[in-house]
Amino acid sequence: MKLIKKNLENLGENSVKTKNKFIEQTKAKLPIILIFILFAAIISYQDKRFFGHDFKEKAIVKPYIPELPKINDIKQIAKLNLAEIIEQEKGKAQAAILDANGNQIGRVLQTMPLCQDLIGFSSNIPMSVILDMDNMILDILVHKNSETPSFMKRIEDAGLLKAYRGKHTKEAATFAPDTITRATRSSSCMIQSLNRTISNYENIVAKEIQQSKQNRRKYSALSIFLLLALAACFNVGSLAKYRKFWLFLAVLIPGVIFPSLLSADMLYSALVNGISLKKDLFLIILAFCAFFIPLVFNRNFYCVWYCPFGALQELSNKCVSKEYKIKHKYLKYFKHLRISIFILLLCYFLLGFRLNLSEVEPFSIFYIGTTARSVKVIVLVVLLLALFVPRPWCNYICPLGEALEKCRYKKQEGDSGEKRMSVSDIFNIIFVIAIVVVILYLPKDYETGVQQTMPLIETKGAAKTIEPSQPLNQPILNQSQTVTEKITLSNEVTKNIFARKSVREFKGLPVSTDVLYALVKAGSAAPTAMNVKPWRFVIIEHSHLHSLEGIIRPITMNTAGGAIVVCGDLKIAEEGNTLPFWMLDCAIAAQNILLTAESYSLGAVWNSVYPSDERTANLQKILNLPENVVPLCVIPIGYPLGGEKPKEKYDPSKVHLNTY
Repeated sequence: MKLIKKNLENLGENSVKTKNKFIEQTKAKLPIILIFILFAAIISYQDKRFFGHDFKEKAIVKPYIPELPKINDIKQIAKLNLAEIIEQEKGKAQAAILDANGNQIGRVLQTMPLCQDLIGFSSNIPMSVILDMDNMILDILVHKNSETPSFMKRIEDAGLLKAYRGKHTKEAATFAPDTITRATRSSSCMIQSLNRTISNYENIVAKEIQQSKQNRRKYSALSIFLLLALAACFNVGSLAKYRKFWLFLAVLIPGVIFPSLLSADMLYSALVNGISLKKDLFLIILAFCAFFIPLVFNRNFYCVWYCPFGALQELSNKCVSKEYKIKHKYLKYFKHLRISIFILLLCYFLLGFRLNLSEVEPFSIFYIGTTARSVKVIVLVVLLLALFVPRPWCNYICPLGEALEKCRYKKQEGDSGEKRMSVSDIFNIIFVIAIVVVILYLPKDYETGVQQTMPLIETKGAAKTIEPSQPLNQPILNQSQTVTEKITLSNEVTKNIFARKSVREFKGLPVSTDVLYALVKAGSAAPTAMNVKPWRFVIIEHSHLHSLEGIIRPITMNTAGGAIVVCGDLKIAEEGNTLPFWMLDCAIAAQNILLTAESYSLGAVWNSVYPSDERTANLQKILNLPENVVPLCVIPIGYPLGGEKPKEKYDPSKVHLNTY
């Protein structure tokens, strides 16, 4: 009985000690948690966005696109004109058919603009292919065209379109109706258009199925690796004994094969722009584990057991024997370097400046094809240093590693039992002072965001405009300019012209697709020879900019919020007898886009493609452009960092009056 009583007393004492220890650790961590929350709040306030949500509700700016009809019976769609209902979705012209409750019950495929090079007797023959959710063809609608009505009636009577009904898209993609219409050019155009459109859709579906299978394999492997990493972190099954093998797996699975890792740049982007719960669920779980485990259990999980780049450095370090490695007594002088970089970086962001961390953090080396040149150089230098210094990036530079380390509790003890202020405490005080200064400064002067006047955009039944809340950028006037020159800058249009500048590096924030459509609409207002309008535009959203690798600079590709590719349709220009002028028409359209972007306080730059045969061919392949559609230029668009200034280009010596 005495033994049992003693054991119960010991158990109670241990429980109290554990409880007191937990309370002590929680109190110690509370200030740093509050500091991180305050920092996140200030950054969100500066960018006017929090997890992808704008602080202030803005009017939606988008071009006129008719709403999809909400119907309960999918066959009723045949009674409606769908000629203008086009939803751009991953480069394919299609639209979802919704019922009265907003649920998708089918899909419409559009033959245009994919088949704009296919001509019947007189013109294209635009059509809509109506599918159910099983990809069975329910009906085909023929829209307004310039073909001879009697020919089109003959095709209808011959049952050409009825022959497609009830067929699956797999069969219809290569289907050749056995009909004789005596309107062979028109019917041939229709068959080719339908087969190309359906085949294109089938290819996209096949790619999506393949991508879905790859995603399942990817997340299965990553989930297993994450569970094993958690087990190793808590020393389950003595996994720590297999350290070298584990490092190799860390480089291979979440690094090379299925790149899925955290970075300071990714966390900042998630804070401001939000993150997709569906697409990035694994990264959300990973980030939760990375911060929760050190906070609650005081264990360094992410850096030691998961990070692929940390594992790569450690493997490099194991390649050299101890006698060649730099002694610890020399490295101790750099022990405060990482926290110094961390605090300076936080203060830099707090003051309203933005830095594209993807250009300096080495983690993007695992995302093959999107790595900036600067990152490649940094990785090479770090791996060479790692031969002689243990994890140089992790121990002396990594801001993410410092943030995770801040979540852990380390008891500070003095030599004589007195409490001493650590270097970390000093940096925390400096950081808090910086936060206080920024809080006092923000309400008076700081404003961010695109707040320029947007043009009137047509909507169904009404028009809206966004009211200006910030003046247009003021042009540079020097003392040599005359009163006449100053007068030319007095209206808003000329102010905008003189304020335009080329911007090649941006904040990395996505530009709304609605705004990109508005820019294209401005481009379409350009003058054109004989009103032929040979221009064609391809809108590249923020998430698809990586497809432009090799076409635009890496720094531009990695930081822009979107892009517009201005192309010319040579077939249309030739038919309109304006082939020599297609470049002029498209160039003026591009200028309209550049000026409109400036008026929105967006940055943009012209990147030439044509007449370089190599660049033209590469971009045609990337964007799947028809042979007759030639890309003239790419215009990356984004939120500028703010350092660019317009250049003074006016030279009076180049201006002549009445005669040269």
